[in-house]
Amino acid sequence: LTDRDDLFGWEAVGRVDIGRAGFCTGVLIAPDQVLTAAHCVYDRAGQPVAAETIRFRAGLRDGEVIAEAGVTGYATAPDYDPQGGTRVENIRNDAALLRLATPISSALAAPFAVHERPRDGERVSVVSYGRDRDKAPSWQRECNMLWRAEGIMGFDCNVIFGSSGAPVFARHGNRARILSLVSAGNWQG
Repeated sequence: LTDRDDLFGWEAVGRVDIGRAGFCTGVLIAPDQVLTAAHCVYDRAGQPVAAETIRFRAGLRDGEVIAEAGVTGYATAPDYDPQGGTRVENIRNDAALLRLATPISSALAAPFAVHERPRDGERVSVVSYGRDRDKAPSWQRECNMLWRAEGIMGFDCNVIFGSSGAPVFARHGNRARILSLVSAGNWQG
């Protein structure tokens, strides 16, 4: 999504910069709240990163943003274990909510709602930033939900490092809604 016109409607998806350590993808669900993956807010040793080192950059494209804000705090799912790896229980709880220091106006980036319930075989899309494509979001317009069990879902979406926390969208009327988040990957060939 390298042109401003391409980005229209997806401005609430942004890059979550974590100090100098890297980045993830996040999405506004309220003017002052960003949903992302919990593993994004822990360092390699499993220690929480300082909230003030995190920045959300909504609609980042070629160094320009729609809006950006620092983070004053965050909460992760209570059962998430930063040392737990890719156990089913951990993937199911790999979600974090970031509180922005300054709300981002809905006129600039309209927050997305959460989808109610997935349907078997649902077609989904993903908007994410990733390694080697971190300057602008990529939109995979269509991928498939392959399975769902125990509160997690498998998709055939094209994601890579940096896509963690990216929203997986399902269509609901004329607007996409958040069905899931990118958490962990599995390369099958």
